[in-house]
Amino acid sequence: MLTVFLYTKGIAKPLTSDDVARLKLFGSRVHSLGSFYDPYDYSSDPVIDPAALLVINSALQGSPLLPNLQYLSLELPSTDSPNDLCILPLLCSPHLRQLSLTNSAERDWTAAIHDVSLFVQHLAQAAALRDLLIDIPINQYALDSISSLTDLHSLIITPDDNASIDNHFFSSMSKFDSLDTLDLSCAQILWKQTSRSQKLHFHKLTVLRLKINFEDALTLFSIISSTSLVEVEYRFILPADPPYPFRWSRLFDLIKTTSNSVNTLILKPSSSVHVEDPVVTARFRKLYSGIPFSELSSSLLELITPGHRFPALLFPLPRRSSKNGHSLAHDE
Repeated sequence: MLTVFLYTKGIAKPLTSDDVARLKLFGSRVHSLGSFYDPYDYSSDPVIDPAALLVINSALQGSPLLPNLQYLSLELPSTDSPNDLCILPLLCSPHLRQLSLTNSAERDWTAAIHDVSLFVQHLAQAAALRDLLIDIPINQYALDSISSLTDLHSLIITPDDNASIDNHFFSSMSKFDSLDTLDLSCAQILWKQTSRSQKLHFHKLTVLRLKINFEDALTLFSIISSTSLVEVEYRFILPADPPYPFRWSRLFDLIKTTSNSVNTLILKPSSSVHVEDPVVTARFRKLYSGIPFSELSSSLLELITPGHRFPALLFPLPRRSSKNGHSLAHDE
């Protein structure tokens, strides 16, 4: 089996029938595929010539070009040509186990949502898929299709602003018996009234990373549980301007009820789900004065048990000189 790394622009000429035959033979031997694009290449040439794509699709007649592909890592090119993503359906394999799809920093990801989402929908045939990392917003159809990938071990996704995350999504994820890592960035979660009293247990979840607004985080931690959860990273979304009404004590209490095994808690400010605004973050760091330790001591110290890391809080906290909370003095 072959491991292939593509550094070129791809197939940029029409193909003969002999070319297609050789391509199919080569494709059957590919086990791993990675593509990397030169960020300084501003060529508008497509990754694959449309005429070549038509010939390949006709020859395949619905069969996969890479039937034995198990590992796929793609970085989208920096160009915004509508033709440079049409190759994605050719890369879907029924034996795919790991998929990483990231975005070039120079690219406007909004132009890629449709093609990437369509590709994610095609992954329904990849029943063995275990690790899915999509660093580009996906639409509602793609989001819904993920519920069929029940063997996932790790999932990293960002729905676009028109896609709705609700309790049904988390209910589906809780049924993934092997899911150990969930990383979700979402502007808003639509909670149904009945969902707030529905407790969802994640059997093997060990790492939970979230970029959601604060109230959604409180609701989520109030309805999920996982005895195996050890790491929580929460990137809390900042309002554009003060005040910053963050109920930290409530958050710590809910995390504690979610799992007694959490030993790493990381909190980071984020100005937006999609595109970071350093001005908003800088304003928060300058204007947020922190909170009195007396207001969160009982909640916070509940999380500080032997073997636990002190939460990475990005606001002023008192110095801590003993595990039992004695001799605490505020930093000036």
